[in-house]
Amino acid sequence: MIKFLRQGTIENPWVFRAIMLVIAITFVITMGWWGFSGKESPVIARVDDRSITSAEYERTYRNYERFYRDMFKEQFNADLIKQLDLKHMAVNSLVERELWLKTARRMNLTITSSELADSIATMKAFQQEKSGRFDSALYRQVLAVNHVTPETFESSQRDDLLIAKVKAVIGDSTAVSGPEWEEVRARQAAQNPGPTSDATLPSPLPQKQERALRAYMDHLRHAATIDIQEKML
Repeated sequence: MIKFLRQGTIENPWVFRAIMLVIAITFVITMGWWGFSGKESPVIARVDDRSITSAEYERTYRNYERFYRDMFKEQFNADLIKQLDLKHMAVNSLVERELWLKTARRMNLTITSSELADSIATMKAFQQEKSGRFDSALYRQVLAVNHVTPETFESSQRDDLLIAKVKAVIGDSTAVSGPEWEEVRARQAAQNPGPTSDATLPSPLPQKQERALRAYMDHLRHAATIDIQEKML
């Protein structure tokens, strides 16, 4: 299963991007206020001038744990947690979130109120079951049950949209060259001999965009000052 997950990130990046989207939405809906207290939470990592607290890390870790427990069911155990390396998965997701947000600010990207409202309105958790329409009363109720204020939720959602926007800017700058298309045609012909049409060719663009985003993040991590307190994980 772990091998499948690793191969899938390369062969089917959009499937796994959808999985990460589900995780992101789950994080926001279930973030709650547990882990917060009147005392200042210890710092578990620093990304340049931004501190990541142990409370943020614990919340993120527990949500990853919850997600993979639901995915693997009875196969989820201590060995699988070790294989997935949930500790570093959680802290690295927070580090990369800060780096994407910093990049978005540097690019002067913003999220309008209408963009924020539209994104929230499309979330099924806040839609009436029969009509599929956004229900403001249900919206407030769902957030209240999870001990999340609208202000906290909307701030987090705005950050998520900013990250999606900066990734789109980078992804849109990626194009497929002629030789790359020729490679796809040759591979398709080898797998399925006979007449083929370009319209049926699987586009290499999603995979190339995914590689471009990974390379960009590697550059951001290399350029940033990142300090992770490994002993606190």
